[in-house]
Amino acid sequence: MDKDIFFAQFGHLAQGPGGIKKLRDLILQLAMDGNFSSEGSDRWLFEKLGSIALLDMGQSPKGEFTNKNEVGLPLLGGASDLGDDTPTPSKWTEQPTKICCPNDLVLCVRATIGKTNIADREYCLGRGVAGLRAVKVTKEWLRYWLASRSGDFIKAGKGATFKQIDKKTLTNWEVNYPPLAEQKRIVAKVDELMGLCDELEAQQNEHVALKRDCVASTLHHLTAAAEPDQINTNWSITQNNFQNWFNDPQTVKTLRATILQLAVQGRLGTNDQNETSLHDELQSAIKSQKKKVKADYINEENSAWDDIPENWTKSYIAPAIEELNYGTSKKCDYNVGETNVFRIPNIGRWEIDHNDMKSADFTEKEVLKLQLQPGDILLIRSNGSITLVGSPALIQEQDIDCLYAGYLVRLRLSKSLFDPAFVVRALSAPCVRKEIEGYGRSTSGVKNINSRQIASLELPIPPLAEQHRIVAKVDELMALCDQLEGQINTQSQLTQDLTASLIHHMTAA
Repeated sequence: MDKDIFFAQFGHLAQGPGGIKKLRDLILQLAMDGNFSSEGSDRWLFEKLGSIALLDMGQSPKGEFTNKNEVGLPLLGGASDLGDDTPTPSKWTEQPTKICCPNDLVLCVRATIGKTNIADREYCLGRGVAGLRAVKVTKEWLRYWLASRSGDFIKAGKGATFKQIDKKTLTNWEVNYPPLAEQKRIVAKVDELMGLCDELEAQQNEHVALKRDCVASTLHHLTAAAEPDQINTNWSITQNNFQNWFNDPQTVKTLRATILQLAVQGRLGTNDQNETSLHDELQSAIKSQKKKVKADYINEENSAWDDIPENWTKSYIAPAIEELNYGTSKKCDYNVGETNVFRIPNIGRWEIDHNDMKSADFTEKEVLKLQLQPGDILLIRSNGSITLVGSPALIQEQDIDCLYAGYLVRLRLSKSLFDPAFVVRALSAPCVRKEIEGYGRSTSGVKNINSRQIASLELPIPPLAEQHRIVAKVDELMALCDQLEGQINTQSQLTQDLTASLIHHMTAA
């Protein structure tokens, strides 16, 4: 097929999430249903898979006989050992159990069911794979047939933790296959179309990369602008191109990060140079602070605040801290106590999410210690994902009847220095996130940020009126980002529905 005709007729199917994969799946389905055959599938034969190929289920060798030193036969344990076309093993064994030969097919039968490779040498087959040797069909046709049925194999899999398809099911699977000459013609046509899919995918990736580079460059110039007129001009250009530039989830994510970065650098156009700096209030707080939280993780090389407005000041958080407390270690569950407890799942974007609540019973002393007030900030202090560590939520009036769990920290700051709503947004800015993630990284599975590291975080301190304006402006722009994401999701769903309809009509014809 001419590639221009292919792109014109099928390119629209490849738009949207997973579009290329859907197009590949459609090609396989059409091919295996006889749509690429000049005489259709009337002359095709029906047999069991076990009759047209020799099937051998894998068996894992004992662990003491495996190694990573390339001694013995390479071991294929599952999908992680399969590449695009040929295996990519990570272990070897000196005591092989089941062995496949060069040109055998290797089929994943456990967890990621349906992925196939062609063996380029002898391999030991572990329990997650099976070997198939084509007898009445070509290995190339059989591989395409297996790929076309991968969804059905997954549905046929059984198991609670990992689904697995057994030998009996595979052996008795019915296969409708064409004569040998027709197999070769179908394989050649599928190869051709898959090559065109590769070209289409490369074009899409190049287009997306180019657009994202352009957006990143534009946003970089926006954050690097120094003069107010330049900032306003660049921001106006960006706003006028929202619909064209920010039309996929990644670019909207980049836009959100840029908005927050501009906010903490005083570049959203909300600054009033006539407002008085909070420098004196900060110095007073430093001198009068009775109970100091040690801030001994200070990053002297942090240059994020070098160009903040003249009437802003900056400080690590410690002088503004009135209270910093960890949450309860008491076990909570659904509907087991009188008091609801906020946990990590309840930390939304800058506010509390009241879905998925658990509870427990507490003494009066425990309630007093863990009591929340409007303006408190809850931070995630420990999580397996570094991107969640330090995520903040602002406590509001509707939240104060609840307590908070041990993986959270309650941060209460001086309101003479900070609007808490400004702080939760500042803590999400890229330059602050860099500091948080630098503290939280760990070689173990769980990432943490402790009280001294929180106290050591450096933030800009605009005049309070400016903090209020920044919060309002950021929320306005984030609402616009929400609208953009909503439009993207709507368009994506429409594309998926149209694709599904087209595929249905094409395969039903």
